[in-house]
Amino acid sequence: MKFLLLIFLFLSSAHAQERTWKEGLHLFLGGGLNLSNYHTTGDTLGSGLHFKTDFGYFFQEKWAIESGSNVKFAKVHDTLIWDTLLTIGVRRRLRDNYYARAFIGQAPTVFFTHDSPDLYKRSGSSRILYSGPVIGGGYGKFYQTPDDTVWFWEIGGSFQKLDNAKGVRDKGTVPEVVFQTNRRAVEVYSATFSVGILVF
Repeated sequence: MKFLLLIFLFLSSAHAQERTWKEGLHLFLGGGLNLSNYHTTGDTLGSGLHFKTDFGYFFQEKWAIESGSNVKFAKVHDTLIWDTLLTIGVRRRLRDNYYARAFIGQAPTVFFTHDSPDLYKRSGSSRILYSGPVIGGGYGKFYQTPDDTVWFWEIGGSFQKLDNAKGVRDKGTVPEVVFQTNRRAVEVYSATFSVGILVF
C-alpha cells in the first residue's frame, strides 16, 4: 500500500504535457492490483496482482486503436485463478492528458484445483480451463516527468462470461481431458488499478 501511495505522489508531481500523446505506434507496460467477483460461484471475491501491455497506434491527436493483454492472478478460497484478457479497443484523449478507453476480446482462464473444494476434486481434474468473451474499459491519465519519461495511472473494469469449461488432469507427460461442458458459465466482474510506463 505504501508503494502505491509513493507512485501516486510521484505521478502527481510530474508534468502533464501535450506531447505525451504523439501520433504513431506506442507500447505501454504496467501492473497493479485487481479485485474480482466470481458471481456464479457464490459472489466470491478474489484479489491479486495483474500485469498489462497495450500496443496501439495513436492518430489525429485524440484517438488510438490498440490491442492488449492483461494477466490477472486471484486467490479464491484455496483456488488459484490465472486469468488472461486478450483484447482490442479504442482510446480517446480527454482534457489535460486524461483518457478513456474501451475494449472487447476473449479471456482464457485457468482454475488450478489442487487444493480446491470437493466439486473439483470429485472430477479428478487438476485444473479447469475456461474461455469466453470479455468487455470493459478504463479511465486514466498520462504524466511526463522532467526527464521526459511518460507514466500513467488507470482505473479499469471488465465483465467476463467464462464458459466451455474443460477439466484437465496430468497423466504422465500428456494432459488428459476429464470432462467438458458449457452448461454452467462463470460470470466475472473485475476492477483494476494500474500504474505503468510508456516504452516507446
